[in-house]
Amino acid sequence: MSEKKIKLPMFFSYFEWAFDDTRTLSQKKKGTSLKKSFKSDSSNLSMIEVDKEYFFNGPEGKVSLLDLFDSRNQLILGHFMFDPNWDKGCPDCSSTADQISDVSLKYLRNQDTSFAYVSRAPLEKIERYKYSMGWSFPWYSSFDSNYNYDFKATTDKGEMPGGSVFRRKGDSIFQVKNTEAAN
Repeated sequence: MSEKKIKLPMFFSYFEWAFDDTRTLSQKKKGTSLKKSFKSDSSNLSMIEVDKEYFFNGPEGKVSLLDLFDSRNQLILGHFMFDPNWDKGCPDCSSTADQISDVSLKYLRNQDTSFAYVSRAPLEKIERYKYSMGWSFPWYSSFDSNYNYDFKATTDKGEMPGGSVFRRKGDSIFQVKNTEAAN
C-alpha cells in the first residue's frame, strides 16, 4: 500500500483545545456560520496528543490503540454501548452497526482509515453478540481499560453513545474529534 501524506492540523494543549471548542460553540450560538469562520478543510481541525497508552481485548488477544490503526494514518473508533452487566448491546447502536458493510470498511481502508467499535463488555459477550447479529467489523473490549471513561463513552450516568477520530504521525496518536451525548 502506498503511503498517503496527510496534512496534519495545528497542535494544541488540552486547555487551548477546550477553549477553542468553547469559542466554536459561542460562534454557533451567535449564528455565525462555521463555514465562514473556518476553512472547511479538515486540516484546520485542532487535535490533542493522546499521551496515555490504551489496551483492548480482541479476537487475537491484547492490542493497543496504535494497533487498531492497522498501519493506516486515521482511525474511527465507535463507542458501542454495551455495559458489562448487559447480555446484549444497545438496540440503537445495533441499528447503526447494521449499516456497516464489508464494502464500507473497504472504502474506508482505501481512504487510509481504519474503523472499529469499542465496548466495555467483556470480549466473550461482544463476540457472542457480534456472531448472533452476523457482523464482521472489528470490535474490541475496553473492559480492562480506562478508555471509555477517559473518552466519555462511560460516565457516572452509564454508557453513552459517541465516537472518536484519531490520526497518527509515526507512533504518536492524536485525537481530532470526539462526539458524545450531552449531559
